[in-house]
Amino acid sequence: MTAPHPGRLPWIDTLKALGVIMVIGGHTVGVPPLVLQVVFACHIPLFFWISGLVGTGRVTALPLGAFLVDRGRRRLIPYFVFAVFSYLLWLLFLRHFGTRQAAQVPLLIPLVGILYGSDVHNFLAPNVALWFFPCLFVTELYFYFLARIRSRLLLGVALGLCALCGFLAPALLPWRLPWGIDLALTAVVFYGAGYLTRDALPAVALQGCWRGLGLLVSLGFYLSLSLYNRPVAFIIGNYGNSGGAFYGAAAAGIAFWALVAQTLQGSRLLQVVGQHTLVLFALHLLVFPVLTGFCRYVVGLPADFREQSVIFPLLYTIFAIAVLLPVSFFLDKHCPQLLGRFKAKPPAPLALASGGA
Repeated sequence: MTAPHPGRLPWIDTLKALGVIMVIGGHTVGVPPLVLQVVFACHIPLFFWISGLVGTGRVTALPLGAFLVDRGRRRLIPYFVFAVFSYLLWLLFLRHFGTRQAAQVPLLIPLVGILYGSDVHNFLAPNVALWFFPCLFVTELYFYFLARIRSRLLLGVALGLCALCGFLAPALLPWRLPWGIDLALTAVVFYGAGYLTRDALPAVALQGCWRGLGLLVSLGFYLSLSLYNRPVAFIIGNYGNSGGAFYGAAAAGIAFWALVAQTLQGSRLLQVVGQHTLVLFALHLLVFPVLTGFCRYVVGLPADFREQSVIFPLLYTIFAIAVLLPVSFFLDKHCPQLLGRFKAKPPAPLALASGGA
């Protein structure tokens, strides 16, 4: 289990848990469309915001080469490990049990897709959730240069320009660019917002009736703006028909879920889930077919059983977390390098560092 970082906001792991539960539940079948519309309006912006909140300490401190090595380890090693694993599992098993379209994807297409890193032309058919990792890498690279703007006002203006370009890019481009280069223009807005708000969050923490009022107000804006806008699909650059509604709903949703996380931060289970979101986010789509096969061929449920009750999305979410938490525990303990976690090298002894005493 990963120990909390000293000085880290105690509710961040709880917030990450709520976010990954929304991601997993949002990928199940049987969730009411209006619920999906509300969830998809916020859950991916939430993860980019959290990344900017907790991951920008190194941005301004490292030279470019060291930054690329550090972020490459943290983002790209897990991406390629999970992408290769997903492809092999899909090649041997999952493509025979998926949709008819997935079964007809040429075998080389997902291999090309691993390098392309965006969900176009069935490139990520084995595991579409993996698009997030290269996109996060590009987002952090964008912000590495934006963070050189010392004025917070000018940085805010730059992020505003990114928001405009990110909203317009999908309509101007004939297809999605590799590694989410186009999507990262929108993602960096939320990443930068996390960076800009991280110092102020402890000072504005709401308590008691003020937190309750904050929950009601943020929820009101979150629901109304997300339902006013068309359904959002961040993965394909579909932000709805209104940029203002998209960014407003995402901001209100982030505020709402942050307040919920502060309220639930005492939950040990949510803290544990939040400390293992990488594996849960990356592999949950590979677990779903197992439960589907069990329900269909062992229990004997009909083919459309997942659409018959909202209980099944909840069951799938719980099942994915229950299966993948032990996997994450094992990898974290025995193979942390596969998750992009490397121990920092100890400083050289003084005698060696100074050329000998």
